[in-house]
Amino acid sequence: ILHHLIHHADSTVSLSIMKLAISVQAENLRKQQDGDEHGDSFCVVALMDGKETNILGRSETIHDNNDADFCHMFIIEEYSLGQSLKFVVSLHDDTSNSDNASKTKNK
Repeated sequence: ILHHLIHHADSTVSLSIMKLAISVQAENLRKQQDGDEHGDSFCVVALMDGKETNILGRSETIHDNNDADFCHMFIIEEYSLGQSLKFVVSLHDDTSNSDNASKTKNK
């Protein structure tokens, strides 16, 4: 945890700045359109800052599981305690690694 002091005219205000780690877990994901019962899921996490969207990163792909508990931690380097944050988490199916995708590429 970082600790910053801001000096104002006659007073000193103390602010705690810290790293914030975010993890994502998804449950009961739908069956895939290709008929496969389990998907190969990954997520992308973005931080909304006004009208701007800043992508924090992409998780690893969880194979053959409709309940994905992603290990990847999304880090915000400087977070002030009590600061309001808005996130967008999008879940995707990684079809590039599926058997159906490889069969289509080999045709």
